[in-house]
Order: sequence, then C-alpha cells, then structure tokens
Amino acid sequence: MLGHGGYDWVEYQGNPIYWDMDIQGTVLKVEVDSNGGIGVVVLTQSQEGNFKHIFWHVLPNVPVKAGDILETGNVLAYADSTGKSTGSHLHRGMKEVELDSFGNWATKNHDNGYLGYIPIDKWFTNEFVLDYLNRLKKQISLLSQLVEALRTLIGLQKKLKNIYG
Repeated sequence: MLGHGGYDWVEYQGNPIYWDMDIQGTVLKVEVDSNGGIGVVVLTQSQEGNFKHIFWHVLPNVPVKAGDILETGNVLAYADSTGKSTGSHLHRGMKEVELDSFGNWATKNHDNGYLGYIPIDKWFTNEFVLDYLNRLKKQISLLSQLVEALRTLIGLQKKLKNIYG
C-alpha cells in the first residue's frame, strides 16, 4: 500500500511492546501526531547504517522519554489503538536516516512511495520466542550430555592408566 510503510501487527490493548533488537537504541522522541496517534521513535547506529524505528498506536503512559537508552528486552510502550486506527495493533517500521546540515536525523529516500519506510524482514527472524527458547534448551541439554560423556571417558582413561600404567 503506497504511503503506508512498515508493518501492522495484531496486539492486544495494554500488551507490553519490547525493544527486540540486539543493538542499543536511543529514544529520539515520544510524540502525538495530528490524528491523535501516539508513537515512540528510536534511533540505532551501526556499521549497517543509521535507522529510525517507529512504534505507533501505543497507550499514552509511555514508560520511556527522549534520550533513554534501550537494551534488548526493555519495555518501550504498551499497545493500543490511538490515532487513525481500526483496532488495537502495533505499527512498526524503519527508515534509514542520515544527519542533515543542521545536525538533525533526516530520512533517506523519503520519496520512495512509502515515505522513506524500508522493508524490515532483513533484521528479523520469523521465529516464535518460545520455539527459540525450546531450541536453546535442547542445545544446552545436548551439551550437558556431551560434557558428561567426556567426564566418563576421562574416568575410563584414568582407570586404564592405573591398570596398565
């Protein structure tokens, strides 16, 4: 849909919205748009580029403010349906930015038909968190089994050394 960049994700009203990136983010602003929508804008800077992350249609009791540093897992807002919205959801988007001559973060490619929004799929794995955690638990269990097998082998080696010198 031209002009509607980003993604709309179903969220129940009041659900926490977490900073889910594996890089620190700096809250640039919490704002209310002309339609009464409330949003949080976060900046990331890395070798891949500088990006604004936009989280929109959130509740007014935003727990962050401009200048706050976000770490993975921090709550940055709570889902709602503020502004021009047909139901509780989270509008999530990214724009690549650069510093302009006045030292402000300006959107690159603003005229791309999506107001500068870019596809975010590249930065996200489509994996449910609990599935990921279960996979990690299985890997940890396997590593524990390997460590136990190594201990057993070391014990056998010591016994054989005592027997055969």
